[in-house]
Amino acid sequence: MACLSDIVFLDFEASSLGRQGYPIEVAWVFASGEEESYLIRPPASWTDWDIKAGKIHGISREQLRSEGTPIEDVAQRMVRF
Repeated sequence: MACLSDIVFLDFEASSLGRQGYPIEVAWVFASGEEESYLIRPPASWTDWDIKAGKIHGISREQLRSEGTPIEDVAQRMVRF
């Protein structure tokens, strides 16, 4: 596990850049090279989706549903690190 003094870089992909947009992928990497990345399975109430954004990040809603990790699990993992 990384120590608190490590530098970490975060990267998010989003469903859209609108006010109702939500994170669909998160990745982080420490200066040490340790890294993690997660697709985020959106809850049913998260419905905003921009087709243009999808063309940029290349992640489909179907991929999120089938391969994504529940947001609660991703959030707990992020807090842990």
